[in-house]
Amino acid sequence: MREFWTSRTLRERIMIIVCVLAVVIGVPLAIPTGKSAVALLSPAAAQAKLTNEQSQVANLHRQNATIRSLLTTTSYVGGPDAALPKIVEKLQADAKSAGIHIKEIKPIHPHIVDGVAKMAFDMSFSSSLGQALSFIFYLENPKGKLVIEKINLSTSETQNQQIQVTVEVAAFALAQPLS
Repeated sequence: MREFWTSRTLRERIMIIVCVLAVVIGVPLAIPTGKSAVALLSPAAAQAKLTNEQSQVANLHRQNATIRSLLTTTSYVGGPDAALPKIVEKLQADAKSAGIHIKEIKPIHPHIVDGVAKMAFDMSFSSSLGQALSFIFYLENPKGKLVIEKINLSTSETQNQQIQVTVEVAAFALAQPLS
């Protein structure tokens, strides 16, 4: 053994010592002890936990069904391409009812997640404050399928009492009806 040790260079000796220390320290840490083993639940506790988890799953299914029914009634069916003309027509009809003329309607690229597309539109117009508020009330109709995300009102001409309005509206479109 002495001949083995003396025939090694200093660097090899240091590497051998480090390896021996790693084995002496690492092996006991790698072997699992009885304390760290996972304890099994008693049959009664396991059954109680299973019942609790099943009730949570049933609750989530009920919530999912409620959300699906709300989503179906508050969104357009047929995907973004089919919903786009319907939404523009709705915006123009609401504007006509409020007595305003929309200068521009710019669709923003839809954001699609799990078959549901969020479609946003920027539009701008100028009108009196009363007409603008009337249009906003038409858009926010609870029976409608549009949601106002941003509104910017600014005065342009104090003599005519006209205001410049920029509105960002969002709508949701389903690629296919939810079952």
